[in-house]
Amino acid sequence: MILDIRANLSRFVQQRQPGLDFDPASLGFSSVAVAAMNGYSYLPRFDIRTYDSLRPVRSILGSNRSDYNAGLKRPLYVASLQPSLTQTVGNHTLRYGYDARVLRENLTTSGFQGGRFFFDGTYTSITTTTTTNSDNATNLERNRNAYGRDVAAFLFCLGANTNLLGCGIPTASTSQSLIDTSSTNYSVQSVYHGFFFQDDFRVTPKLTLNLGIRYELELGLTERYNRLMQGFDLTTPSPVQAAAQAAYLAAWNADPNRATNFPLTPDKFVVAGGPTYATEGDRNLWNADQSNWQPRLGASYQLNPKTVLRAGFGIFMAPFRVIQDDVKQIGYSASTALIPTNDQGRTFVATVNNPFPSGFTPAFGSSLGINTSVGGTLGAADTGLIPEERKNAKFSRLVVGIQRELPGQFVVEANYVSSWGRDLAVNRNLNFVPRQYIADLSSATSNAAASALDAAANTFLSGTITNPFRNLYNNTPNATSGFNTATTISRAQSLLRFPQFQNVWVQEFNGTNRYNALQLQGVKRFSKELTLNVTYTYSKLRERISYLNPSDVELEDRVSTDDRPNRFTFATVYLLPIGRERKFGRDMNRIVDAFIGGWQVNGTYEWQQGQPIGLTTPLFYYGDVTQLKSHAGENDGQGGKYGIDRPAFDTAGLLRLNSFSLRNVPSTLDNLRHQPFQSVNLSVSKNFALGEGRRIQIRGEALNAFNHPYFIDLSADPNNAAFARYTTQRNIPRDIQLGIKFTF
Repeated sequence: MILDIRANLSRFVQQRQPGLDFDPASLGFSSVAVAAMNGYSYLPRFDIRTYDSLRPVRSILGSNRSDYNAGLKRPLYVASLQPSLTQTVGNHTLRYGYDARVLRENLTTSGFQGGRFFFDGTYTSITTTTTTNSDNATNLERNRNAYGRDVAAFLFCLGANTNLLGCGIPTASTSQSLIDTSSTNYSVQSVYHGFFFQDDFRVTPKLTLNLGIRYELELGLTERYNRLMQGFDLTTPSPVQAAAQAAYLAAWNADPNRATNFPLTPDKFVVAGGPTYATEGDRNLWNADQSNWQPRLGASYQLNPKTVLRAGFGIFMAPFRVIQDDVKQIGYSASTALIPTNDQGRTFVATVNNPFPSGFTPAFGSSLGINTSVGGTLGAADTGLIPEERKNAKFSRLVVGIQRELPGQFVVEANYVSSWGRDLAVNRNLNFVPRQYIADLSSATSNAAASALDAAANTFLSGTITNPFRNLYNNTPNATSGFNTATTISRAQSLLRFPQFQNVWVQEFNGTNRYNALQLQGVKRFSKELTLNVTYTYSKLRERISYLNPSDVELEDRVSTDDRPNRFTFATVYLLPIGRERKFGRDMNRIVDAFIGGWQVNGTYEWQQGQPIGLTTPLFYYGDVTQLKSHAGENDGQGGKYGIDRPAFDTAGLLRLNSFSLRNVPSTLDNLRHQPFQSVNLSVSKNFALGEGRRIQIRGEALNAFNHPYFIDLSADPNNAAFARYTTQRNIPRDIQLGIKFTF
């Protein structure tokens, strides 16, 4: 019996600091502005930009690292304890074990703690009109981007002030001129427990079984001070629901064409739901998935001295990771925009030396509850809000194979591999226009008819009605948002399940995938001079991890963008049989051997079928879209290539849709693939033996030796001039390298 105990404690810190101490007060900032910088002792950031498509010029003043997240500090702690017990009972080797891990991550950022001030020609132009001239540039653009306008804004009023910055006028923009008075900070912890049992059972000298089971429990993420947005409440009525319904009803009654203009009757207009936050009584970001039982079964049978049969089945859980995308802290950071003028530059109310005369936007934390982010978007298309009942992805894997040794030390192996994934994360937007209001183009008899239906739906749903939310958020941080002040909203907005928000992205755990593959391998083991390794894989990967249309009930069953059905590789190492201790010239003179002995040649070849083209743009096709075929990378017969000199596939029948029509083109098609990938790498090396274990190797390498370009990022938008053409090369051109290595 053997007891093995392993423990680990590690700490890693990612840290960024500005490089030069500086007192911002010496620049003439007001005492209020300096106080808002909260001890920031570096030169703030100043962007001076003159920009147009032909003459981009941008200068950034500030201390080293004087940019966003200057002052970032991110220590990460990992602790683990892994005791295991091994004992032998007859033909059984038994192992029992426990795996405990604690991961703690802390993040402290300062954002633009000292402020960011952006200068261009917006307020130093001679015109603010936007009429277009013959050069297709507007007066505003040409004057704002003329050289010197940005510097003039920076130096504005310099002669009247002895301070370095005078009373320069930055440009008003919430993303350009601002100060972060409260920035994101968190201290999160994730706890993991794992238990396992394994029995290696030698049934006979030829048959061995491996039996086991593992159970894993990954507890929900917690934050030390509960500064976490947990998820989304689907049902709780909004505090403004009654007032919004009353305003909607009043607008309905006042419109004689209400039956046409208002697609939703007042009794159907509901304002409910919103984000939820962690509390002292409910701290976990999610509840632990308790269904992570993972049985394992393996078998190996020696059919004869040169043939072995193997098989295995197991269920494997994918653990979560503590990543910043999971930690959502909306409300716990605050930025104050610099608004220099309220009348387009006729008069100025704020300058650099007094940039925030009206005070600062406070961080409101979780105090707004479900009213947080009204008028905005929650989550993102790739990082939805995490529900309480989060699930770990699980994969069931089966492998059945045979290995056979042939004459000449050549070993061949064939395996069938299958994998089923379930409980995969799916990001879904809950805020979509109901299906009955969206254009169904299935009845269209041509692309022109489909385009007309699409345009009609877009015109109607983009049209506006009276804004029922106007002035309902006056006493909240959303008081000045367009959502609170606008007189109208779109009809589409009023039809959303949660009309007080734009997009509401949440995670679901109903995704699945299926992988099947035949894997073949042949290996010529090192025999004197030559080693060969040849592999071929034929596979198929399908998945259901997204919705083709937001209102779809079922996930789209599609070929995965990671599917590459055919893959072939070849690798060889050849020691030239010339020189001392080789087949020819075994007793060769050392001086002669230094020139003609000790040479080695290596080579690899890789070919892989192209992956499916991602058709992320909403598209309609009149006809059988499965008949479309990609010729990407092929010669076009006229000296050019498909995907470069002409579209990779026939684009004539594809129509780009607006936001309010049902697409009928899948997001991937088996026949629409990127060009195949192929690469050849070669190397030649010369070894010099110096005796007593010392050796020098001189090596020359040619990566992508035949300079095969591999293009990616093909445009899938019919409205783009580069539609069905490549704009980016993924691999590197031919790369020649020389090196020397001394081994002793």
